[in-house]
Amino acid sequence: MDSVTMTFPIHKHATVSRNQSREEDGWRIALDVSTDSSQDQTTILGASANATDDFDYQYDEVKPPTSPNPDQVTLNIYHPEWNNPLGDNFAQDIRGDILQNDFKEWLLTIESSDSQVELSWTLSDDIPIEFEVGIDSDEDGYFEDMRVLDGVSMTGNSEFVIRVGSSILGNGIELLIPKEFALHQNYPNPFNPTTQIRYNLPEDALVSINIYDLMGRRVKSLVNTTQNAGYRSTQWNATNNLGEPVSAGMYLYTIRAGEFMLTKKMVLLK
Repeated sequence: MDSVTMTFPIHKHATVSRNQSREEDGWRIALDVSTDSSQDQTTILGASANATDDFDYQYDEVKPPTSPNPDQVTLNIYHPEWNNPLGDNFAQDIRGDILQNDFKEWLLTIESSDSQVELSWTLSDDIPIEFEVGIDSDEDGYFEDMRVLDGVSMTGNSEFVIRVGSSILGNGIELLIPKEFALHQNYPNPFNPTTQIRYNLPEDALVSINIYDLMGRRVKSLVNTTQNAGYRSTQWNATNNLGEPVSAGMYLYTIRAGEFMLTKKMVLLK
């Protein structure tokens, strides 16, 4: 019998979607993250008149499980608020159309066995010319122009934001101000031993961010000061106010900023 070779595609490769994107409605940005030994080319974001900003089965795709290979890198679009039974990480996120004088934002996370990765992208030609396309790779509120850059170097385990729309690119001094107060889900979650908490301040406010155990006892005070409006973040390293490590389990984190108050849950693993 003649030898037979069979190929089984496991994950859809992003280059297929890049080629198809010209035939689809809306526009796409295909992202590629790589190290010396591994690569992830499966992540795509974009917009379509027929999509919504929530999960759409015909447009959005859950990320496959991370490879067990010790040398690995994964790029995810992070959506814990979707409460999808298959997880919080997505390979594709297509939103509804962006309105004039507005923008949309995607939160992405990188998980890698290497301390440094290279991120690159391909922008489809049908992104409206009046839209700015920006990436905040340093989490400092300053967005670089993705139409000009081909890629950036990133920390191996980190998160970043991409925005598309109007008035996105800053000059390093005039940073965009969020439209409303928000407290985001911590990342990573579960975590060990450090996690990041992001929050939005549409106006200057006295900000208080605290960690509590499930008995309602305050474990750690992270922020207690007046802050200027903007996109902000803080970290918790799983210690109490005395600098002592706390036990594994579920904790609550709260924010009070002016009249705004919100509480979310996080899980510490050890």
